[in-house]
Amino acid sequence: MALKNGDVFKYSLYTPLSGIGLALTMSYLTVFQTEGLGWTAALATTVLIIPRIIDFLGGAICGSVIAKTNMKWGKYRSWFVVGGWIVWVGIIMMFLNTGPSGLRFPLALQVIIAAVGYAFQNVPMNFIQTSQFGLISLMAGADMNDRIKLSVTSMRFMYVGNIITSVSIVPLLAFLTRQFGARPDNPNWYHPNAYTTLGIATAFVFLIGTYVMASATKKFDRPQPAGGAGQSLSLGDLIKGVVSNDQLLIYVLVNTITTVAMFAALPLGIFYYMFVLNNMMLQPVAMTVSTLFGLVAAMIGPYFGRKLGKKRAMQVGMTVGVIDSVLIALFAGNTNPVAGGIQAGFIIYVTLSCITMIGSNFFAGFGGNYLIDAGEYGYYKTGKDNRAVAMGLGALPMKVALMVGGALGGYGLHLIGYRPGQPVPAGFTRSFMMLLGGIPAAINLIGLFIFSLGYKITDADAEKYAKANMEKTMQAMAASGAPPA
Repeated sequence: MALKNGDVFKYSLYTPLSGIGLALTMSYLTVFQTEGLGWTAALATTVLIIPRIIDFLGGAICGSVIAKTNMKWGKYRSWFVVGGWIVWVGIIMMFLNTGPSGLRFPLALQVIIAAVGYAFQNVPMNFIQTSQFGLISLMAGADMNDRIKLSVTSMRFMYVGNIITSVSIVPLLAFLTRQFGARPDNPNWYHPNAYTTLGIATAFVFLIGTYVMASATKKFDRPQPAGGAGQSLSLGDLIKGVVSNDQLLIYVLVNTITTVAMFAALPLGIFYYMFVLNNMMLQPVAMTVSTLFGLVAAMIGPYFGRKLGKKRAMQVGMTVGVIDSVLIALFAGNTNPVAGGIQAGFIIYVTLSCITMIGSNFFAGFGGNYLIDAGEYGYYKTGKDNRAVAMGLGALPMKVALMVGGALGGYGLHLIGYRPGQPVPAGFTRSFMMLLGGIPAAINLIGLFIFSLGYKITDADAEKYAKANMEKTMQAMAASGAPPA
């Protein structure tokens, strides 16, 4: 029986709310720590090494923990209820003004607060993201159309959240800076208290999002009776289910590679407007244009994605991304004025960003369905239901990317001579553009090669695995006397 549109709508509302809630941490943390607190880019990167390792370990175990845990709000919903509060605290801690213009904590204490906040924000997200994917399989069952409908609608809603953040974050930071004390000599600088205030507000938006999701999926993820945590799997079963699932390993590896590329470039994007274009107000303009374009692409991209199939859609999208990154490295650093003071590089950068949106929307709408398909493949192949563990591995690419991609960006900035509060060195723009475009292009090319050779699951295969696995699950539940989900 097909899902009602109302259920799809309510499930998808979490995506824009969480996007707004995490917007500061995704793009502005490095800027806050360097330009706001006065840390070097190298220190800001080094501080997060240990919490990123902890976060990675959380991503590695979250699937098996979810598979074995039985909390009163349901198998997946419980993690939204519990984890939302921890993430809320983490966001506030990360953007707390502990520096000279705020609480004036010693540097060691500033570091501890930032590191703990990072762990609080990111570790629960492993469980929340995995549960978001798990709810797709609970709500849609083996219906491939409903699975894709949930993921595509969520992606479209994501762009709504992105539009809100693109038009509001920088203007709000500028407005709050005027209240706390602007620097006339540097209009691109924002007061640390502005980040703190906006961090508190966005943290509440994220918390609202988790409760919206928990409420929207209540009828699909009912609390289990005592002792009903699901199929019992030994640690050996869990490890074997991952290691023997070659398609899961290929997808997770490729997703990790592409996410590393994204996170290497993401924090650098802010510095592009700050030091190459020397106009931070162009950043919300670019984000708004590319996001609006992305929303249009999200309406039509999934149509072509379905025609191409999951594998080919991802190959086409990744190819477009590689080409665009090369062109950004070569041409988006052009600061020659074109009209109204707008530089040629800015127009090139925005145009290429829009083209990248087209390519990414061929496959982005499938979302967690790649992981779900790999999990179904593993269950079909081995007879052991490791699907929650497979979906849990979807959190790992983000964690590796935060460690590796974040380090590439932070240490790269330090290497080419960036120091907070100091003039940029000669030749900075050329070196910076190689970081911004060259690194993602090279990394994504490697991912494209691995995916093309190693990923074999067709859409027809995925549907066959899902239907066979649903029959096995229903038979096992009937044999055990458990009520159907």
